[in-house]
Amino acid sequence: MLTALLTVEEAARVCNVSRSRMYHIVAAREIAVHVIGRSVRISEEDLNAYLAGRRRYSKNEIIQVAADRAARHIEHGNGGKAVRPARNTF
Repeated sequence: MLTALLTVEEAARVCNVSRSRMYHIVAAREIAVHVIGRSVRISEEDLNAYLAGRRRYSKNEIIQVAADRAARHIEHGNGGKAVRPARNTF
């Protein structure tokens, strides 16, 4: 699958960060890159994955996730309590 490859400068503009900050992110290997000769490129797919991993959720989203998890526990008959799996005893 082919996706558009962005330069580090273009990716920085998309993320609204400085060029040097984006190079720092690349150097720290926080984002996957493609090295072509001496050029560094970032695919749109990798940039989206990086941004999704950096997302901070709102308080309401966190409350909703907790409520959904509790509902799943209740559906499984354990009264809303998380149940630990049995430990392996070898």
